[in-house]
Amino acid sequence: VVIGWVFFRATSFGNAWDMLQQMHGVGALPAAAAGSALVMALVVAGLVFMHLLDWARMRYSDALEAREWLLWPLLVLGFFMTLLVGDPGHDFIYFQF
Repeated sequence: VVIGWVFFRATSFGNAWDMLQQMHGVGALPAAAAGSALVMALVVAGLVFMHLLDWARMRYSDALEAREWLLWPLLVLGFFMTLLVGDPGHDFIYFQF
């Protein structure tokens, strides 16, 4: 699907070929370049956070059941936080037709 999308977005076959080469690492920067350490730290922090969240859920399940009413407000808050942080969007892939 991703490779097919390249041909819809490219302005020419030469441009599409360049995009495909870049997708497969031809001429790419080394893995340690351009902030990859920050990305790796954020991924590790996210994994640790999820494990701590699961541990807290198991340890404090009785207290959480008593506060079941809090679930929906937290879900709505999480949804709106996702909208604030999320990408504004891209053009529809078939817009050239």
